Amino acid sequence: MKKKEYIKPETNILQSEPQAILAGSNGNSINVASKELYTEEEVMKLWERPEQKTIWSD
Repeated sequence: MKKKEYIKPETNILQSEPQAILAGSNGNSINVASKELYTEEEVMKLWERPEQKTIWSD
């Protein structure tokens, strides 16, 4: 009987800069989102259920 070869599962986490772009209402201004929007407190405000860390949307 031939022995099976298994692949070890791995997860790699890479840190990168936020890529979100916010467009102005007048259409002339495009800015990158500020780092203040990505603080832990601001992200936690978006969670619908903190225990599951699901984010609400309309």
